[in-house]
Amino acid sequence: MDKSAETLEFNQILDMLCNFAMSENIRQKLSKLQPYISEAECKRKMQETTDAKKILDSFGTPPLSSMKEIGNILELCSKGSMLIPEQLLNITQFLTSCKRMKLYLQKAECLGTDIALYGGSLNDLSELYHEIERSVRNGIVDDCASASLRDIRRKIENVNVQVKAKLDSLLRNKKEWFADSYVSIKNGHFVLPVKKEFKNQISGTVINISGSGGTYFIEPSSVSKLQEEVTTMQIEEENEIRRILYTLTALVDEHAPSIRINIEALESLDFVFAKAKLSVQMDAIPVPVTTKRRIVIKLGRHPLLNKDICVPLNFEIGDNIQGVIITGPNTGGKNSRSQNSWAAFFDGAKWASCAGVRGKRILHAQPDSVRYWRWPEHNGEPVYIFFAYYQYHRNPSLREPRKLGAIG
Repeated sequence: MDKSAETLEFNQILDMLCNFAMSENIRQKLSKLQPYISEAECKRKMQETTDAKKILDSFGTPPLSSMKEIGNILELCSKGSMLIPEQLLNITQFLTSCKRMKLYLQKAECLGTDIALYGGSLNDLSELYHEIERSVRNGIVDDCASASLRDIRRKIENVNVQVKAKLDSLLRNKKEWFADSYVSIKNGHFVLPVKKEFKNQISGTVINISGSGGTYFIEPSSVSKLQEEVTTMQIEEENEIRRILYTLTALVDEHAPSIRINIEALESLDFVFAKAKLSVQMDAIPVPVTTKRRIVIKLGRHPLLNKDICVPLNFEIGDNIQGVIITGPNTGGKNSRSQNSWAAFFDGAKWASCAGVRGKRILHAQPDSVRYWRWPEHNGEPVYIFFAYYQYHRNPSLREPRKLGAIG
């Protein structure tokens, strides 16, 4: 950011603006905003902000999402990687946001704003959404994803019931052998908590030993065959899950062009609505823009000042007013007014929304139309001098600030 923008504390305004963006890409884009030099571009951008603010006032905050990791997920798809359930759920959340945003903009069409027409550019991806929603739930691949997966998991559950029934029977018949009265699972195996002195009474495999060494977790031989069946079926389950995830990944990749179009549309909306949200916070208004070398501010205020206690500023330069001198005691008012005058112009040129008092009129000149200097103290008081740039530029005698005699 250039020095003049930092002097006017415009970087703080941009920070406030970035906080209203949902997408990290848009936050970076907003932080690099530069003034719009073209009068037509300035008016167009200001109208976008005005339209978005009108929608905000009528229908509330738009249902935009952060779109986090969506770009990376599409990149993984294009490389043939397999998406995991969490990534697929990110896709469904994004698609849900697209659907809600489309409905939001459809309602806003009654306002006659161009922003509402963005809804027509959002692709309907219901087929992809329903397929992922049917297959992935609560962060895992659901039984409904395929008939084979449902059948495998049902068989695993039946075998596990048989294993647990046999172990429960041993627990009931030989209570004195066991440290606890329930079946445990260690390293994926159903085991019995056998006391050390009875470990040789049960034929089976020692899966684990307690920290004190007093309890042996043994898988009895009577359930080993059933446990092997479970292990085999778990491998089949894993293979089926991978097949389903690869199928869903291919489906996402197939719809990638449409998803990217939706990302671009939502990011454009995020950009515009971020400006509108800040405009609402500042109680900002749209302002007329002119190519004349003139600035008129009526009841304007610096957007970083508390609007409840800030005294509005009236300021005018151009036409018959070639220079303005601001002086007074060291109470901060001169600097505030000089920053306010330039920031009002700078804000409008930069992101086409200016902080002012609702219903009042502010006219902006073109960039570099006004310059101001902080003159050395006069009688102990700093002096701020404004010159209209066209006078400064054309008259060689004004290329440097002149001593103006007595200053009040």
